[in-house]
Amino acid sequence: MTSQPSMVSADGRLDQLCGASVEVPALRHRHGDIEHLARFFLRTYRPSGESRSSPDAPTMLRRCPWPENVRQPASVIRAWRGGLRAG
Repeated sequence: MTSQPSMVSADGRLDQLCGASVEVPALRHRHGDIEHLARFFLRTYRPSGESRSSPDAPTMLRRCPWPENVRQPASVIRAWRGGLRAG
């Protein structure tokens, strides 16, 4: 994946990055990021402040291939948290 900034900051620092490419490995290759992302999404989508999950959840999340990268675990955790509210 490559990314280029789409906005220039008021102080002009961001425009120095224009034309630069940043290679970011797919999430399936960054197992260490999964738990951090899961905690972030749990806090983001928590219904009333609780953020408990199974002790096995991080291991299960690391085993997933996540072909849609960060968007997919966000959707999975949002749906899971929504199910907790409904249940």
